[in-house]
Amino acid sequence: MNTKLVRGAIVLGVFLILPLIVVGTITGLTLINLVNQEPIDMSVEILAPQTVAAGNEFTIEVIVENREQEPQILDSIDVGSTFSAGFEIREVIPPYEYTSSMIAEFQSFFFKQEIEPGETLTVTFNAVATQAGEYAGEIAVCINTGVNCAIFNGVLVVE
Repeated sequence: MNTKLVRGAIVLGVFLILPLIVVGTITGLTLINLVNQEPIDMSVEILAPQTVAAGNEFTIEVIVENREQEPQILDSIDVGSTFSAGFEIREVIPPYEYTSSMIAEFQSFFFKQEIEPGETLTVTFNAVATQAGEYAGEIAVCINTGVNCAIFNGVLVVE
């Protein structure tokens, strides 16, 4: 049973969600949306275990740093249903405003939380592994709108 938090366990790659979104370096993300906003300099990191025993509790941390000179908004964190099929989210800290499964492939947690310049916001998902298997899918972290998203592929093995 390896429940050690591993940097990069989920950060296997950053992919494009829409054709005009540009993703920057590993140390920061430059996001451009489809309504011609200026690029946004944010750092997004996800920490999670690679392996969890069925029935055990674990956490997924999403760390968002605002490197801009103006406040930015954490719009939502979207968890792919193929990734979350092996666990149940029990608590989210800080609390989200509302959740939606409007797009069947994701459960979206809407925060609408402001992040001041130079500040970091950590969102913690407390979960329990429910069913043995290997679960791969995406986590999208959306800044200011639902189209400014950095997408991370993750794999979780539940033993």
